[in-house]
Amino acid sequence: MTTFDKSPIARWAYPVVVGGLGFGTMVLYNFLSKRPLYSGIHRHIIGGILGAGFGEGLNHYLDFKASRRDTVLIHYMELHPEDFQPEEKIFYKDVLQPWTPIR
Repeated sequence: MTTFDKSPIARWAYPVVVGGLGFGTMVLYNFLSKRPLYSGIHRHIIGGILGAGFGEGLNHYLDFKASRRDTVLIHYMELHPEDFQPEEKIFYKDVLQPWTPIR
């Protein structure tokens, strides 16, 4: 699954959240240094952009890691087909015991 096969929420979650954290970090920095919260807005913008870039990189890394895991698992399944036979279907009539109503 590539990054573009995901739902929009899954696609944009990391860049938006980490970008918001970058922006919020600059607001917190201004708060702790007793400045107006939005002074030096260029730092806020840069923090948001760097955070979004880091979030996008994290998104790609997690996709890469999942695709490697899936590749290894599929390869293992191809090498050992006897361990992955399809199970026979079980019907309710085979599982449930017969019931007779008592009146």
